[in-house]
Amino acid sequence: MYKEFWRRHLEYWHPHINIKYISDYLNPVLQKKYLPVLQQARLAAEPVLQKSEDFIIHLVKRLAAKADEPANLLLRLTHSELLGYFAHKTLPKKYELSKRKGRIVFFHDGRTETVFVGKDVGAIEKFFRGDISKSEVRGTPAFPGKVCGKVKVILHPKHFKNFKKDKILVTGATRPDFLPIMYKAAAFITDSGGILSHAAITAREMKKPCVIGTKTATKVFKDGDLVEVDANKGIVRKLSK
Repeated sequence: MYKEFWRRHLEYWHPHINIKYISDYLNPVLQKKYLPVLQQARLAAEPVLQKSEDFIIHLVKRLAAKADEPANLLLRLTHSELLGYFAHKTLPKKYELSKRKGRIVFFHDGRTETVFVGKDVGAIEKFFRGDISKSEVRGTPAFPGKVCGKVKVILHPKHFKNFKKDKILVTGATRPDFLPIMYKAAAFITDSGGILSHAAITAREMKKPCVIGTKTATKVFKDGDLVEVDANKGIVRKLSK
């Protein structure tokens, strides 16, 4: 089942990933011309991502019952480790999987894979991102506008109940289950994503200022920070706490 899932998933994923990212590299004239059809293709693909995640969760629950291990630990397995279990009925030690809770870096060069945890994650993050500003982030405007408001950082759906109307939503990335709070938010700021990301498409549909791909917004801003979102220029500045 798992191997057949990946065969079908990759058959779908390769053209999808081209659709998802191609518009970020088009010149403005072509982007304006083709954005509607590319966006339509992106939205058509959205259910596949959710179904893929549902399948993996279902598979891991069955595996957990068979291996007599906690499902939340087995969700941290890599692809090769899962294949290793199917082939040899062996799993990484529990303490190794427990260390993967929270932030991790997964490195794969096409032949070998390495999972970094703990202090190594901070060092790798600093290498790629450099020094992080304490008061400002820059990204790509997904929908224009300018608004001031207080930040609410949402990293997990369990925090949704604390979201108040007209707050500035700051998150890593959004997905369909974020829609209830996106209706309440005055603007959206994300660490990741391109012009066809869920946050960008939703911002255009709701006509709300949105800056995507800031890389560090969830690190720079904290709950209650007063910020100015300039989605015309793709800049978000902290005004005060």
